[in-house]
Amino acid sequence: MSTILITGTGTGRLAARTLAAGGHQVYASMRDPDGRNGHEAADVRGFGRENGYRLEVVELDVLSE
Repeated sequence: MSTILITGTGTGRLAARTLAAGGHQVYASMRDPDGRNGHEAADVRGFGRENGYRLEVVELDVLSE
């Protein structure tokens, strides 16, 4: 089991789901998960919760210092 950070989970949702299903701790990052990316964040959170996977959404903007 590894700990994995995925940046841009709006488009990397499949990777986040696949890795979490494989038993990894996945941190799925995206800009503004409670705002403009809310739909994608809810999808990822729901998938993790429904299946008991170690999948968490975190806010991260890789372009911001």
